[in-house]
Amino acid sequence: MDRGASLTFSGRQVPLHALEVLAGAVGCDPDRADSRCCMVKVIRGRAKLKRLSKRSGTFPGRAGDAPTSPSSLFRGAGTLMVVYAKPSGGRYSIGDCYLAAHDIMLAAHGMGIVSCSIGSARPWLDLDEVKGEFGIPLRYTAAFTLVLGYLPRNAAGPRSSWSGILN
Repeated sequence: MDRGASLTFSGRQVPLHALEVLAGAVGCDPDRADSRCCMVKVIRGRAKLKRLSKRSGTFPGRAGDAPTSPSSLFRGAGTLMVVYAKPSGGRYSIGDCYLAAHDIMLAAHGMGIVSCSIGSARPWLDLDEVKGEFGIPLRYTAAFTLVLGYLPRNAAGPRSSWSGILN
């Protein structure tokens, strides 16, 4: 699968009510630290995400990561969701956040919203400076990052290059 390498988004913004439904469906209310499994931070606006993408370019990332253009980290999307694990979530809190993000991505697909995991942004969004800027408690851990949006009109979505079916 192409893993989003060529994925680009239209300028159409995901409505707030859709974001509330997505986060609420897994018990993670946006920007609320008292949710049961995690906290979901929603950052909206293409211009804001482009600025964040440029700022993140100064973060070294993991050794061996392919270089990412600072202007394309969030692939031109207008919405970023970061699923943060709570320190009180127990030993499986990160896994619970992965499951919550999985449910968000499936629900988004059902609503006609395209999602793409942006794993390379997670370490940067976990920095104390960045968490402080967005009002995230410093003890929370960025577990999963994804962008949400819509494809340009008449654009094909990501496709698998694998064509075999096993019976």
